[in-house]
Amino acid sequence: MAVGSAAWAEKGGFYSYELLENIVGSKIHNANNIVPEFQNTAVGDKVLMTPKAAPYIVAAIEPGQAFVLRLRVNLQTQETVDNNQPLPDKYQDSSWLFFLEETAEGTTRLISRSRNDWDQSKTNAFFLWYVRGNLTSNGQEDAERHQETGI
Repeated sequence: MAVGSAAWAEKGGFYSYELLENIVGSKIHNANNIVPEFQNTAVGDKVLMTPKAAPYIVAAIEPGQAFVLRLRVNLQTQETVDNNQPLPDKYQDSSWLFFLEETAEGTTRLISRSRNDWDQSKTNAFFLWYVRGNLTSNGQEDAERHQETGI
């Protein structure tokens, strides 16, 4: 595995379970090579996960080390909510961090962390209960490990 600066140098794109993502209409295609238009990502850029949902916004970039995405969305309109605006009654407020940590062995460890907050409606309470019980135990770890093997 490359050290941080080499691992960071070129970005291919999004890596996921392409079939599952596309069943729900995400139109995701894993990259098998370097994608030129992803090489100049900047704070404030939009990152779409699906054509129908609000985009994540690039919140921070520390070249060679960290990449942070932020999503603040009005769930009724699917419009992004600025950081200086109060959240509406129905919202999602999330962040997603990708961090490269160089090890003593000269390799690089990729650390991925996410934080998600939703309004406390019954629908969201059920969804969070389901996600925490079924996806975040082993499913999310399995999905992230699969995604990272493509990097």
